Amino acid sequence: MNVIFEVVLPVFGLIITGYLAGRFRVLGGDAASAINRLVFYFALPALLFTFAARAHVAESLNWPFIGAFPGGTLVTSACAFAVSRVSFRNDTVASIRHAHAAVFANTVYLDIPLSLLAFGEQGAMPMIASALCLLVVISGVIASVDVRLIIDKNSL
Repeated sequence: MNVIFEVVLPVFGLIITGYLAGRFRVLGGDAASAINRLVFYFALPALLFTFAARAHVAESLNWPFIGAFPGGTLVTSACAFAVSRVSFRNDTVASIRHAHAAVFANTVYLDIPLSLLAFGEQGAMPMIASALCLLVVISGVIASVDVRLIIDKNSL
């Protein structure tokens, strides 16, 4: 029960506070855009670089985790793709987008703070590895396949 009060509630409390500040326009209309740019372009890269620079190479190359995360992501993507095609009768492009939505987690904005609070600095590297896997590998593959299918579809 302590974990809920020490880890989960502060993070979700911060999320709710940000939502309420935006809802009641406490910081003005352009604040959300400015804060998002600050976090995305400056704070997160600095955070990720700091933890990656401090980590030991053996800790960063956790091969069971590196194999399990993309493997589980690919299995989930395949299932979501199949459900989208068969149950919803979507075309290939829409099914790829559904598969991407099914596996894309908020590892950077939510999982890293929760892991840091729960496990300390040693909890950061698995979340950074999963974020990089999602952002670079999974999104890169899905985006390139999606773009290729759209180009092929429009060239017919």
